[in-house]
Amino acid sequence: MLFEYKGPKPPRAVSYRNALEWAVKLTRTPRFRQYYAGLAAFSAWATALVDDPGFGTGDETGLLERLMCHNDALSAVADGRRSAAAFLHGAAQALPKMAADLHAAAEVYEAEVATVVKMVDVLGGFGNDSVYARRLAEPEVRSALAALVLQAREQEETAIGAVERALKG
Repeated sequence: MLFEYKGPKPPRAVSYRNALEWAVKLTRTPRFRQYYAGLAAFSAWATALVDDPGFGTGDETGLLERLMCHNDALSAVADGRRSAAAFLHGAAQALPKMAADLHAAAEVYEAEVATVVKMVDVLGGFGNDSVYARRLAEPEVRSALAALVLQAREQEETAIGAVERALKG
């Protein structure tokens, strides 16, 4: 795909810096319309795992919907943070004065991906059928998952903090 610029193409370093600033804004924005966003989305996810009374109803359709949402969140976090880490390593090459903080943020995002893998292990794998839905309905499984979601939130906050340091430095 080709893009036409209305002016001169910005320098690579400027594009990276703009993207980093946008990432900070998105991570620090708690709501987008009626949806939780950024760091607040992790807290809402963990709370829903522990406090949602719908898990105890035995309604298979409802459990499958909750599993679908959980799996979507897992996929988004794993794919997004894997991509973020690669992006940050590239940004560090273009922005050498920020390299240490950007590499540090990338390493934390890579650790966050490992936390998602632990979540998959707690559930006994990654699936979308009633076996996984019933496993997700177990209170001890949801409690363990919620703790890992909050760990991922902490990692997210640490990583974006390193990006903020890089931008200020």
